[in-house]
Amino acid sequence: MTEDDAKKIAFLERRVEREKSARRASEFILEEKSHELYHANQKLLKAIRDLEILTLAVEQSPIIVLISDVAGVLEYVNQAFIDISGLKKADVIGQSIPSLGLNIKGEVKEGVRLVINEKLTWKSQITGIAPDGFEYQLSISISPVLDNDNKVAHLLYNCQDITKQKQNEQKIYELAHHDSLTGLANRYSIDAILEQAISTAQRNKTQVSVLFVDMDRFKRINDDHGHKFGDALLQQVAHRLQGICRRKSDYLARIGGDEFLVVLTDTKDSTFSSLTAESIIEVLSLPYLIEGQELKSTPSIGISLYPNDGTTTSELISNADAAMYHVKQNGRRRYSYFTKELNQIVDEKNKIEQELRIALAQDNLQLFYQPQVYLSQERVFGVEALLRWNHPTMGFISPDKFIPIAEERGLIYEVGSWVIKTAFAQQKKWKSLVDVPVKLAINLSAKQIENKQFISDIKGALLIYDIDPSMIELEITESIAMENPDHSIKTLNKLRELGFELAIDDFGTGYSSLSYLKMLPIQTLKLDKSFIDNLENDQDSLKICKASISLTHDLGLRFVAEGVETKWQASFLQENSCDVLQGYYFSRPVPAEQAFEYMQNFDWDSI
Repeated sequence: MTEDDAKKIAFLERRVEREKSARRASEFILEEKSHELYHANQKLLKAIRDLEILTLAVEQSPIIVLISDVAGVLEYVNQAFIDISGLKKADVIGQSIPSLGLNIKGEVKEGVRLVINEKLTWKSQITGIAPDGFEYQLSISISPVLDNDNKVAHLLYNCQDITKQKQNEQKIYELAHHDSLTGLANRYSIDAILEQAISTAQRNKTQVSVLFVDMDRFKRINDDHGHKFGDALLQQVAHRLQGICRRKSDYLARIGGDEFLVVLTDTKDSTFSSLTAESIIEVLSLPYLIEGQELKSTPSIGISLYPNDGTTTSELISNADAAMYHVKQNGRRRYSYFTKELNQIVDEKNKIEQELRIALAQDNLQLFYQPQVYLSQERVFGVEALLRWNHPTMGFISPDKFIPIAEERGLIYEVGSWVIKTAFAQQKKWKSLVDVPVKLAINLSAKQIENKQFISDIKGALLIYDIDPSMIELEITESIAMENPDHSIKTLNKLRELGFELAIDDFGTGYSSLSYLKMLPIQTLKLDKSFIDNLENDQDSLKICKASISLTHDLGLRFVAEGVETKWQASFLQENSCDVLQGYYFSRPVPAEQAFEYMQNFDWDSI
C-alpha cells in the first residue's frame, strides 16, 4: 500500500467517522424532536379532551350561554337557550341577538356599550318571547372576551332562567296584597293605596271618600247554609262592586269577613259618594242565586271624607266604620256620613278602649258577686261573678258601656280570661274558709266560645288554681248558643267533659228552638228578669214563669229566677218550685268580702 493509498484510506475513515457522528447527532436531534412532538401531541390531546369536556359542560349547563361578536351577531349558543327559546341552533347562529326574541334594547344596549368601552361585566334582567308566545324571564350577565391585543373581540352572555322565581314572587305579592277569595285588594294593600290617595288629594286640593260596606245578617247565611254559600255570596258582592266602581281612580278591598272598603279619589264634593253609595245599596240588595237557592243580604254603608273627617288612613277607615255601625243601629240598608256627634262617640270609645287596656295591664278591674239562694238545698249558696270597673278619674263605668267596646275592639277574650282567672282565685280562697263550697257562676262571651284556644286556656286555669270544675257554672245567653249552634254544642260538650256545669242565661229573650235547647249539655236555665219584674200585675209573665219552671224540671234542669226584688216574688217562686233565687231582694252585687259575709249571716226564715 502506497503512502497515497494510506492517506486516502485515513481520509475515508475520518469521513466515515464524521458521517457517523453527524448521523448520531441527527438521530439524537430526531429523538429529541420526537419526544417534543409526542409531548406536544399529548398536550393537544388533553386540550382537545378538556375542550370536549368544557363544550359538554357548557352544552349541558342549566345556565344559558351565548357568544356574539361586538356587533351582536350570534356565534355560539348552548342547549339551555334552545330549550327555553324554542328555536333551533341552525336558525340562530349568525343572527342578531334581538332577533332571537330577547328584549335587548334601552337599558340593555347601554349595558353592552359599557362592556365594550369599559371592559366591565354588566348585569340585569330581560324578557324573552318564544315563537309560541311563551314569555320567560332571564337574569343576564354580559362580559367582554378579549383578544391577544387586549381588545374586545366577543361578548359572553350568561343567563339564568328566573321565570318560575318571578311567577312565585308574583304569587307571593298577590297573596300579600289581595284577598284570596274575591281577588280584591286586602287591608294591607288598601292602606297603602289610601295613603297615596291622601297625598295626591293634598297636592291637588281634592277629596277622598272612604265607604265602609258591611253585609247585613251575613253570619246568619253562613250558619244556615254553610261557609260554601257564604263564600259564594261574598264573591258575588265583590263582582257587583267591581261593576259599580269602574273608574280608574276607584279602589276596592275586602278587609275581613263581610266587610268591604271602597275608596273614591279625585272628587270635588260628596255628591259622587252619595250616588255611589245609593248604587251599591240598590245593586247589593238584589237577591243572590247560589246553587239554585235565592239568598238575600243588604249592605249598610258608612262614609268618611278626607280632609274633613280625618287626614290619615286609620282615621278615615275608623270613622267610616263608626258611621257604618250607626247605620246598623238605626235600621240597616242605608248609608250615613261620619258626623261630629259620631266623632265624639268614637273619641269616647277610643278613650275607653285605651283605659281598658291599661286597666287589664294593671289589674284595675274588679269582680263583684251577687249571692244566689238555693231553695232546694238549705245552707247552700251560689254567686254570680259580675265585672265592675271603677276608673280613678272617670268614675264607675257600666259594663253595658265598656263590654260592647271590648267586643268591638277585640279585647273581649282578654277581658273574659281575666274574669275566669280572678273568679277561680276567689273560689279557691272561699273553699279554704267554709266546709260547703260556694258554687260560682261566670258569664262567657261569644268570642270565648268561638276561640279555638278557649278550651285549652280554661283547662290550664283549672290546673293553676286547683278547683273543682263541678262548682263552676259557666253561663251563655240564648243568642250566643244559637249564633252557631253546631259549634256551640261541640264547645259546650268539651266544657262538660272537663266537669263544668253549664247554664243558659236570659232564657226567654232570644230565639232558640227547643229542639236545639234539648241538645245543649246544660244543667240550668235562668229566666230573664223581665219576666220577674211584673209578676204581681202581669198574668202573662206569671204564666210564662210557671210554664218555664215546669219545662225546666221536665227537662231535668235546675231553674234560676234572676231579678227577684220583692218578698211576693220570692214567695211565689218558692211556692212554684223554683230552685234558685237571685236578685236585689236578697243582695245587690257586692265585693267578695261582703258577699261571703252575707252568705254566712243569711236568715233563711226571711224568704
